[in-house]
Amino acid sequence: MLRHSSQRTVPEGIFSDIYEGNIWRTFCIDSSNPSPFFDEEMLDTHIGLALNVDWFQPFEYTTHSTGAIYGVVCNLPRECRFKPENILTLGVMPGPNEPKQGQINNFLAPIVDQLEEFRQGVYLPATYEYPKGRKIYLALILSANDIPAARKICGHAGPGVKCHRCPKHATYDPITKRNHYGGFEDVEEWFQPADIGSYREAATRWLDCQTQGERERQFLETGVRWSELYHLDYFNPVTFIVVDSMHCLFLSVGK
Repeated sequence: MLRHSSQRTVPEGIFSDIYEGNIWRTFCIDSSNPSPFFDEEMLDTHIGLALNVDWFQPFEYTTHSTGAIYGVVCNLPRECRFKPENILTLGVMPGPNEPKQGQINNFLAPIVDQLEEFRQGVYLPATYEYPKGRKIYLALILSANDIPAARKICGHAGPGVKCHRCPKHATYDPITKRNHYGGFEDVEEWFQPADIGSYREAATRWLDCQTQGERERQFLETGVRWSELYHLDYFNPVTFIVVDSMHCLFLSVGK
């Protein structure tokens, strides 16, 4: 099943799955080795992981927010990816409240450590097709969450503060006392791709701040906090976040 994408036939210009995307086609886990990570000959040993984070209420009659961090193997066919036996449970955040932006790094750190091990390859002693064992590589290529969770785990400010894909900041309205993105006088500054290098620099500066006050000032200026995911130098916290279309449709805010 991991190799199924190499047998698919999709008309040119049609995007029916992750395999038609640029990231899947061009992703390299090592900048010194530009060969594609998802080569057709290595689809059963080079695994693309989607990270999902969400919270739920496990109890009735009381407010208690528990979080789950789980991984989905993108190599698998879409009809098999989310079956319980194929889900990788990476972590549980017991609650009773959601961790704040900086606190979630405590849960991400051991996951990132394991991802670093898989970057070098983890040896499986025996598989069905390879009784003598095989080396497996795994890379985090996708963060698929609702907008608050995606921004929290990737170190971005909320959508009411700054766009994470371009340099645009929201404008504060003293009358309504709310931030907004109205006014297109500076439209030429909109929709410019964010520089991932500047994101990483801003995140590192936030981490190096000595006091909480310094971190808050740094965050208000840049809209970026440190995330443990930044230890993965191949992970792009801007382009690896997908649009939360499901909630947009559910809340009727797709427009």
